[in-house]
Amino acid sequence: MATAIGTVIDGKYEILKQIGKGGMSVVYLAMDTHLNKQWAVKEVQKTASGKNNEVIINSFLTEANLMKRLDHPALPRIVDIIDNGQTIYVVMDYIEGESLDKVLEEYGAQPEKEVINWSVQICDALSYLHSQKPPIIYRDMKPGNVMLKPDGNVKIIDFGIAREYKGTSLSDTTVLGTRGYASPEHYGTSETDPRSDIYTLGMTMHHLLTGIDPRTPGYVYAPVRQWNPELSEAVEEIINKCTQIDPANRYQNCDELMYDLLHMDQIGKGIRNKKKKRLAFFTVCASLAVVFAVLGTLFYFLMVNANQNNYSLKVNDTSTVEDCLEAMAIDGMGGTIDAYNRLVSICEKEQNISLDTLTSLENNMNVNQAELSADPGFPDLIYDIGFITFYYYEASAGEDADHSVRVRAVKAEPYFDQYLNLNEDGGFTMDSTTLELAESYSIICHFYTEYVNSSASGGLVKEPDQESFNNYMESASKCIDFLSGYQNEEKTSDSIKLEAFSIFADYINTYASTMAANGVEPSTVLALLDQIYNECKDMKVATPENQERLERLKQVCGDAENNYQTVVIRAYNNAGYDMTAYEERS
Repeated sequence: MATAIGTVIDGKYEILKQIGKGGMSVVYLAMDTHLNKQWAVKEVQKTASGKNNEVIINSFLTEANLMKRLDHPALPRIVDIIDNGQTIYVVMDYIEGESLDKVLEEYGAQPEKEVINWSVQICDALSYLHSQKPPIIYRDMKPGNVMLKPDGNVKIIDFGIAREYKGTSLSDTTVLGTRGYASPEHYGTSETDPRSDIYTLGMTMHHLLTGIDPRTPGYVYAPVRQWNPELSEAVEEIINKCTQIDPANRYQNCDELMYDLLHMDQIGKGIRNKKKKRLAFFTVCASLAVVFAVLGTLFYFLMVNANQNNYSLKVNDTSTVEDCLEAMAIDGMGGTIDAYNRLVSICEKEQNISLDTLTSLENNMNVNQAELSADPGFPDLIYDIGFITFYYYEASAGEDADHSVRVRAVKAEPYFDQYLNLNEDGGFTMDSTTLELAESYSIICHFYTEYVNSSASGGLVKEPDQESFNNYMESASKCIDFLSGYQNEEKTSDSIKLEAFSIFADYINTYASTMAANGVEPSTVLALLDQIYNECKDMKVATPENQERLERLKQVCGDAENNYQTVVIRAYNNAGYDMTAYEERS
């Protein structure tokens, strides 16, 4: 329960108003009645039970204890930690101003001089964190975590995922950070270290200078001067070096980065000297170029013809996934959509798309985004990738293989969202049925990404409301209606139908009690079970494996004595509903 306005904590901190709220914490403005000074007070309740709540509390205490021993002008101070048994309060500096994401939202891209000034302050703070014993890795640098004070200086906030660098494990155990800003090692390629913070600072500078949000679906990184040619070559070179994929190619520490930020004029001179040398070299080469121009033109046409022939040999009815990926890599052919469509068909036929295949597909699409998005079939490709990912993505080592529905939903959701965004942007003729399905799958995927724990238990991260449950079931019903008549050329439609029916039936079994507690009508829940059962009852399948899955579904949805209908009725009885009519029917 939130602390009431006017409450005095520990005999001296009077709560004045609420100034912020997160998933598990609330932040208040408080007055120290002894010192007549305002502080920010962050509150986390300890009364909830469950492993997830313990993780939140431990993370909160870790943040507080970590910050308590820090002293830097760009970092908020912790002055008090109060634990009354039910609630933990952390008293810290109250920072006036607004976060840089709000500045971007209101004013757009920021002047280079201002961004460099802020970056120097942030870099100095990160250098201080990295100098601790052991080093502290911040891991979540982004405009939303930097406060701009009225005096023009900045402070870094939210140490919820900062960690002390041990340097012993090969990779972090969880993906922490913010998509778009996070470095590759945030996703488990290796352990995050000080160079990971340099990457996220580079992406933050990129966002501040261009106004382009890297979290936007379909975002492709491009140097800052491609967005704004008025920016200096020096700042572009600095950001490009910060955001190298391989940490070995980035600045190796914040001192190196700080030097360049403070000596951008020298970087500019170096770039100009390089250009002069290139110009001299170009003058020599230009003479030779005239000689080779005719030969080059002839060679080009021969090469294009050879590449087209090679592409045709790789993209055909007998292609493999490897053939399609190789075809995408052929010079000049990466923006041709046929190889992408063929790869999707192969994955659907094989009923599998691996992390490596999906990553390679995404990389090729990012490189060839401009050409692919000009093809009228591009939206259908995006939808089809989301569709096969939702049903066939194979969780790899390090992913939650025991709870694969959530893993698949996390991977598939951006594609369904991108399809919907393409419709909003205009320029494409979209099929109305596919649009409705994309919206339904997006809602279903969002439920798993927003509410379901990444652990194998499938427990809830936070409580969904009645609307979230109703939206999910309405979307599931629409998907079942579509799948009822679904047939594909790869003859895998039976497997897709059975997988969908299993997902939706198991969802009801898992969350029956929670839906009852949130006021979802029992008729809505049982109607979806009936819909699944009726589809299964009339379904004919070709393989023993699918026959076994079909029998299992008919049992749990209606035929077995203790089926999912019984589970739903019991859950609603326990929640105080009169389920007599439903008991008689079952």
